Amino acid sequence: MLRAVSNRGGQTTASMEVYDDRRVPSSEGPRQAGLVLLYAPGYRKLPPAYPIAKHEIVLGREPPADVLIPQPAVSRSHAKIIQDHHGFTIRDLGARNGSLVNGVFIEHCRLKEGDDIRVGDAFFKFVEQDAQSYAAYRIDGAVIQKGAYATPSGMVGGFQMARIASDLERIARSAISVIILGESGTGKEVFAKQVHEWSGRQGSFCAVNCAAIPPNLLESELFGYRRGAFSGADRDHVGLVRAADQGTLFLDEVGDMPLEAQAKLLRVLQTKEVLPLGSTQPYTVDVRIVCATHQDL
Repeated sequence: MLRAVSNRGGQTTASMEVYDDRRVPSSEGPRQAGLVLLYAPGYRKLPPAYPIAKHEIVLGREPPADVLIPQPAVSRSHAKIIQDHHGFTIRDLGARNGSLVNGVFIEHCRLKEGDDIRVGDAFFKFVEQDAQSYAAYRIDGAVIQKGAYATPSGMVGGFQMARIASDLERIARSAISVIILGESGTGKEVFAKQVHEWSGRQGSFCAVNCAAIPPNLLESELFGYRRGAFSGADRDHVGLVRAADQGTLFLDEVGDMPLEAQAKLLRVLQTKEVLPLGSTQPYTVDVRIVCATHQDL
């Protein structure tokens, strides 16, 4: 979560808060799988990567957890990753906040290369080979090569704003949804565009101001409709969610979105499918959601 505010001197600042048969893998070698830390509160004090050096590891808040994440939102023993002859499986250990893989709550599921894992307020990427190098060259290295705390183009701000940009760049390469909190004029859409640019996604960046569209029209604009779905629907309309497929959908002032539309948007995030009005056939989408609001949600 990104919070952008203006101080008394007019300078923009920001802060970030942010869902068998076994074999023992080798503890050495460049092909070792592991978890790469994308973001967690105080992540600069945590290891950048956690190689999986035995047939199972536990993620939790306190020892004897193998992946130690000392954050209140993380349970003492939160989740477990198990390796067998078929690959890797993650299992939730009854954590009070649950465990998410690619934005979906799970009890257990198979992991594949590039999966995003959320444990409390900590976000990881699962990689099957050389987690340490992945973290050094594709996460931390991307920031180091550009220089510490590089500010996004079009953004004027102080050290704090640049530091948040550095944090956002770390998670931009994942599928993690982002919400930006801030007053009007603090550059929320600029940051949303930067997340899209840093992500490397090939689709479009589509933006909509939820407060500017009448509630009775918002759903049709977001999810699309079929011809004849309602009076005046004389042709098919794909909607913004499908228009942003393989790209990023920016929902400005999402706090003004009607609750019914919020529920449908949540379903899109969970199922990766969108159902246009008047249609019985859902469409699969791969869209990154970035939201912004001036309200304290």
